Amino acid sequence: TLYYNNAAKLATTNTGIDVTGTAVTDNAVISGYMDFQTGGATKGNIYTDASTMIINTQGTNTTLNTNGGNVGIGTSSPSAKLHVQSASSGGTASGNADELILEGSGNTGLTILSGATSLGNLFFADSGDTADGFVQYDQSGRSMRFGTAATERMRIDSSGNTFFKGSATSNQLLLGVDNSNIFLRSAG
Repeated sequence: TLYYNNAAKLATTNTGIDVTGTAVTDNAVISGYMDFQTGGATKGNIYTDASTMIINTQGTNTTLNTNGGNVGIGTSSPSAKLHVQSASSGGTASGNADELILEGSGNTGLTILSGATSLGNLFFADSGDTADGFVQYDQSGRSMRFGTAATERMRIDSSGNTFFKGSATSNQLLLGVDNSNIFLRSAG
């Protein structure tokens, strides 16, 4: 046991060494698990196997796959740059849409939270436009908007009316329901 100011700082045990305080190293090599404990109870650990680094916090694994550069939450074999899994669906993501995977065996979803007077947005962008296509929810007007070529093309208002080519202005087409009748007319 090594002491500093009459306090034990480094001790050997039957399982390795115990460090009390902070350990600083220029180049540490750790083989196996590195456990993190509070009050003698393991709260998490970091370990590797082949090409994968696993961060375990109280039984929940976050996997960093250093071989393919993927990150998994809830899965030890992520299939995307970010793969969040609550349970296996048994499915496989399309190679055309596999940068982000949200997976579950039942209802699965994504929530966009925005302020009460703000917009929730899903943008489709390219090198020429930051919002070439979009789906947008207006919290204050409670309407859903759809756009292509950076222009709003359709809107569903809070009454369920559907406007084509944008909001209720002149030269717009409105599809709606009135007294159980479906109507199509010029809006504005």
